[in-house]
Amino acid sequence: MGMEEKSTTYRNSAEPAKRSLILVFGVSLVILGIFGLLGAFGILSITWERVWPSFLLLPGLIFEIAFFRNKKLSGLLVPGGILITLGLLFFLCSYTDYGILQYLWPIFVMAPGIGLLQMYFLTLPAKKGLFIGGVIPFGIGSLFMFFTLLQQTFFSVAFPLVLIGIGLYFLYRFFKTKS
Repeated sequence: MGMEEKSTTYRNSAEPAKRSLILVFGVSLVILGIFGLLGAFGILSITWERVWPSFLLLPGLIFEIAFFRNKKLSGLLVPGGILITLGLLFFLCSYTDYGILQYLWPIFVMAPGIGLLQMYFLTLPAKKGLFIGGVIPFGIGSLFMFFTLLQQTFFSVAFPLVLIGIGLYFLYRFFKTKS
């Protein structure tokens, strides 16, 4: 395979991703423009606080679409997964209260793990390093989330009750098998 053939092959494999990018970008601009007009005419109340997470979410979606159109672009799954995770988190915050981040901050630790795990499960052959690299931040973030929620009144009561219930179940099984 000559040098010119390689560049043509590369250009042809990148073409669907480029077309996806143009499509998603164009549609996104039209949608943002429509929402802007609806806001300008008072039909829909749109504030920057509600819109800015889309600047994380849209590139993440573009990365995901580009991968599904061309499986050779698997490296886009990691930033895509991170951006979508954080975009959804900030959309949630913009519609509730940013104070909720005091409970959901571990998602920042989990986001890279989500991207790496997504790449592990969606690319073939799966590489063990991606799994380990994804499980570690996801697991650490999950532990932080668990202990953060455990400090809240509901969870600080519910978790010990669950432990008592599980313990009673094992004691019941233990004494039932003896008789």
